[in-house]
Amino acid sequence: MELEIKQVNEDVEICCHEPAHFFRALNWVQKHLKDTEGKSEKRETAYFTGNGLMLDCSRNAVFTVEKVKEMIRTLAKMGLNRLLLYTEDTYEVADLPYFGAYRGRYTKEEIQEMDTYAQIFGIELIPCIQTLAHLHNALKWPSAEEIVDTPDILQVGKEESYVFIEKLLIAVKDCFHTRRVHLGMDEAVQLGLGNYLKENGYRNSSELIKEHCTRVLEICKKLGLEPVIWSDMYITSNTGKSYYEVPEDADCSDWKKPDPELGLVYWDYYNKDESVYEKMLKVHKQLSDKIVFAGGCWIWNGIAPNYSRSFTCTKSALSACKKYKVPEVFCTAWLDNGAETPVDAILPGAALFAHLGFHQEFDEATLGIFDYHLKNAGASEYYKMLVEELKNSAEICKNHTGFFEYYHCLAEILSQKSELGVQIKVAYDVQDLSTLRQLCEEIIPHLTEKLWKLKELREDLWMTDAKPFGYELIDLRMGGVITRLESSRRRLLKYVEGRIDKLEELETERIPYFAEGKPAIENHWQRAVSGADFTDTI
Repeated sequence: MELEIKQVNEDVEICCHEPAHFFRALNWVQKHLKDTEGKSEKRETAYFTGNGLMLDCSRNAVFTVEKVKEMIRTLAKMGLNRLLLYTEDTYEVADLPYFGAYRGRYTKEEIQEMDTYAQIFGIELIPCIQTLAHLHNALKWPSAEEIVDTPDILQVGKEESYVFIEKLLIAVKDCFHTRRVHLGMDEAVQLGLGNYLKENGYRNSSELIKEHCTRVLEICKKLGLEPVIWSDMYITSNTGKSYYEVPEDADCSDWKKPDPELGLVYWDYYNKDESVYEKMLKVHKQLSDKIVFAGGCWIWNGIAPNYSRSFTCTKSALSACKKYKVPEVFCTAWLDNGAETPVDAILPGAALFAHLGFHQEFDEATLGIFDYHLKNAGASEYYKMLVEELKNSAEICKNHTGFFEYYHCLAEILSQKSELGVQIKVAYDVQDLSTLRQLCEEIIPHLTEKLWKLKELREDLWMTDAKPFGYELIDLRMGGVITRLESSRRRLLKYVEGRIDKLEELETERIPYFAEGKPAIENHWQRAVSGADFTDTI
């Protein structure tokens, strides 16, 4: 599919295949018309019939209708034509009052409003729900007891489960213009090992996933829906190994396979090596003729995005997708761990998908540089560098002023706080009371003041982008950092002033947190906040 722009003086002609591509061209014209000296020509090739974004609205943050509309306009400017709305239980379902209760779920009218708006820009709004696992919020209520296998998974074969699923799918059909639906069904690792096992005995998960897909597909056919699912359960249940742990020359002829009418979404956000994507695409092509690829922008790894990994993996993934002629791709914007990262951080990842959707190779000059590398600098120096890099960004990017103010403030805080624990430990070990007093009276109060500002900036972003439900958990986390600093200051002062003779927490030997050879990454707040359990109930 070709996209062509021709300009002679003030006349511009755009030739394209579909509306979303027209908006990409129009955006280019608006940005570059003044620089073309009266005559220009631009051609691009759309390598994918479908290319878009999956917006996670299930990890506390349910984005407002206006925010989704803003995202639709942004996607259209890039030429993307798909927006998947990932809602585990955050949409309204008739006769299920507890489904999405107190979670900011979308009403039927809200989804229809977003859907109608998306059509204006040639963007297909696609429901992305769950019909097997990832349903802990829906299944935690007493009303769901009869359909639970494990706390996260529906019980396969239970008639009540399929009555429940049909209600979900009717709600989807009534809200969305498209007939396409993503049914989820990923990561059901405990499938058949809970109530199902007690009531029916053990069955292989490959048999259970096949049985379940057959039943759900029957409902989809009855309702006129065209379903796809995440592919991992069809691979792991057949191999008994992890998702990517398949041989290079895997023969899938004896595997239990999905119905030909059920599409498979191959998701992969992790691999840098193009050969891994090629291997996995070979496996997928043996399982289904309806393959979609889902990559990702790493905005789920804590408080800030990991663009370096996003770019490295995406370039390899989409290169393999072009080679194997995968017709549709999309960029996931998961918000695991409570939607700590502001959602606008997805935009560079979406822009990369758009760029590679219309270009064979990556052109850094076109996209600019979105990531930073620590190299050999210490943490404090690294964040000081970021402060300088970010201080003018809010002025330059008028549409994202609050976003850049937030990260500028965070960088300022981390330029002091990142090594605060080390400074305290070193000063304590050599009995440097003068340094400890300075940390208590100057550094920690300054950090506390900055953290209050950071908390306010994050709250403003959240309330602009999303419904208020779920922010209370971010409030607890950020408030907890401030409280811990205040507690640490009081403890240190008591020691400095001789009111206590030692600080037991600083007497403890420091040992490595990360295993040797493993990536030094920890983005789970509940694990990093303490050596003790946040909850002690298994």
